[in-house]
Order: sequence, then C-alpha cells, then structure tokens
Amino acid sequence: MVRLHPIALLALATWSSCGAANTRVSVTSAAQEQQARRLASALMKELRRDPRFTLVDQPQTGALNIALPDRVGWERRLDWTEILFQARLNAANGQSHVFAGRCYNWNMSACAKQLLDAAAQVAGN
Repeated sequence: MVRLHPIALLALATWSSCGAANTRVSVTSAAQEQQARRLASALMKELRRDPRFTLVDQPQTGALNIALPDRVGWERRLDWTEILFQARLNAANGQSHVFAGRCYNWNMSACAKQLLDAAAQVAGN
C-alpha cells in the first residue's frame, strides 16, 4: 500500500483542480429592494471565491447567466426573517432552469452558496 505524505496530497489536489475548466458566469440583477440587493451582493462575493466559476462582465455566448429577482419573499420566523427567492439559470446550451432557495436574512451567503451549487449542476461541473 502506498502512503502519500500530506504535502504530496496537497500538491496532487492543487494540480488536479488547476486542470479543471472553469465555467464562465454572468449575473444580471435589477434589485429593487434591500434584501434583493443583499442577495445579489452575497452572490457576487461567493462567486469571486468559488473556483468552479469565472465571472464575466456581460452575458456572453457560451456563458451561464444567473438572473436574480428584483424582489424576494420573506417570512418572519421567531426573531429572524427567512428569505425566499427564485432565480433563473440560463445555460450555455440554451436551456433555462428556475431555482428556488431560502435562507435567513443574517446569512445571505447560504442563499448564494445554494444558488452556486445549482449553477454548477446546470453547467455540468
């Protein structure tokens, strides 16, 4: 049995992730309310961190487009507000998917991560 040193494992993981192709993604948003703007901001922040994606400025041929809503729904849950939203994922092959997600207003990055996981599935990553 071959045992790799932890540094060798890290190098192997880095090498294998560098070879993977990133999906080009554009985001469109016309947020009209504060919670929708917070969702768009959280998505952009998480998108810049996620190694599966490369952010492009404008919708392009061959790029996945994430269309965010102008408004989000919400429900009071004890002391917190639960955010409910739908976003449209337009794949490079022309297919369109609607994704529905939810998270709490104090953790909008959870909504962004849900959306990016759905985008990765649509893109085939």
